[in-house]
Amino acid sequence: MANLVDNAVRHKHQDGAGSWIRLWTGLDGGRPVLRIANSGRVIPPDRVSVSACPSSPPR
Repeated sequence: MANLVDNAVRHKHQDGAGSWIRLWTGLDGGRPVLRIANSGRVIPPDRVSVSACPSSPPR
């Protein structure tokens, strides 16, 4: 989880003034859910599954 938040912070827009990070928590079908979004570029669909892995190679 810390890796996802760290990535959101590192990859938001660099200008600072218009940058944002949002964290949502809740339940989906009784299971806990954490959603993280930022003002940076969208992760390509083929990279989503490895983006949460702390050992994923840098892009």
